[in-house]
Amino acid sequence: MNKNFYILFFLILAIPIFIFPFILSEEFDSEYIIDDFCADFLNDQFNDLIFKENFIMISGGCYNIEQLAIRSLLKLKVPVSERIDFELINIYYDDFEFHPKIFEYGLTFNIKKFFSIGFLANPTFYKKDSDFTLNFDFNGFNTKNRVSFTLENFDNNYSHKNWNEKFLERPRIYENYPLLFTFTSAGKLKDLNFFTFYRKKFYTKENHYYYSLEDTVWDFSVDTSYDYLFTQLFFQKKKNENVLSTGLRFTILNLLNNLYTHQDTLTEYDKRFKISYFLSSKKKNHIFNFAYEREIRDIIDILKKDSYLVSFGYSFSKDFYTIDLWEIISNLDRELTDRPNYNSFQSRILLSLKFKIKENTYFVARKGFESDIRDIKKGGRYFWYDKMYVQFYSDFDIFLKRK
Repeated sequence: MNKNFYILFFLILAIPIFIFPFILSEEFDSEYIIDDFCADFLNDQFNDLIFKENFIMISGGCYNIEQLAIRSLLKLKVPVSERIDFELINIYYDDFEFHPKIFEYGLTFNIKKFFSIGFLANPTFYKKDSDFTLNFDFNGFNTKNRVSFTLENFDNNYSHKNWNEKFLERPRIYENYPLLFTFTSAGKLKDLNFFTFYRKKFYTKENHYYYSLEDTVWDFSVDTSYDYLFTQLFFQKKKNENVLSTGLRFTILNLLNNLYTHQDTLTEYDKRFKISYFLSSKKKNHIFNFAYEREIRDIIDILKKDSYLVSFGYSFSKDFYTIDLWEIISNLDRELTDRPNYNSFQSRILLSLKFKIKENTYFVARKGFESDIRDIKKGGRYFWYDKMYVQFYSDFDIFLKRK
């Protein structure tokens, strides 16, 4: 590639820094979408490790002066006998809305080469938060698949004498027990990798109470159900030193909540759809990146939200390190039934340095810099401890996977 091409590319990369910050006024500023993008796992490492049986992915850093970005996935599946594997799954994930913290372990019994049965338990100090999962694994046609049934929240064993408001604000009694169905499938078809995660929570009704010295009083009841789908397609084609990578992700969530009180009923139907696309082209040591995300959310009669994120950048890669420079822009439109419409815009520069410690083991340092003149005027250029992230990726299959 000639010199003029690189000059043109870096000019395009710099344009948003000087133009976009002046589009909207200060009171419409927001950063959450870009914060999540910067703290997220790297596409190439996520796509490589998610198909493994033994791996770790960790991402941590500062969203802002009071919030940390914490994301970690650990999976171990260790043979302990000829037909039995010990399995451990640890998920710790915190963002601005969801906070799953899962620590499950159990055994898998290999009945046939292509079929196994196992269980995972998630015991907690308070039994009300404990879960139990039964797994059925089956492989074939270059895919690995798992069907699971989970009994969620062992929370039906409270009585008047052992309940303590210090630990549980309102005891709940389930009329039908919370049951989750999960389907996971991962595989590879030539140069195309795919990963699908689907979870359904069946309709569950729970009654909440408060206790007094005289009586037990019904306070309110809630019934919930949801469907969640995450699907990812990842294509990579290598030719000599050149690599073309592209991928597509879909996330769909349909959540239904009904709250019944003594006075009225509140129904919340939350529908979400998110699509992500990324493209990377490597020519020898030079990599050009592009990413696009679009999310639509509709809580019927309450809220509508439409957001997008666009990012493009350049990377220079050698044998043991890669340097990335990204420009990221995002916009959010939000409508509330009882408030004025809200629109937010943000831009940022992201610098990353990735070290290859050994095959399938990487350390990453990332730093975001404000490119929005409004935030810079408020002191954003001095916040060196904010928007900084470190990440670690490693694959243990070579040591632990069953032969």
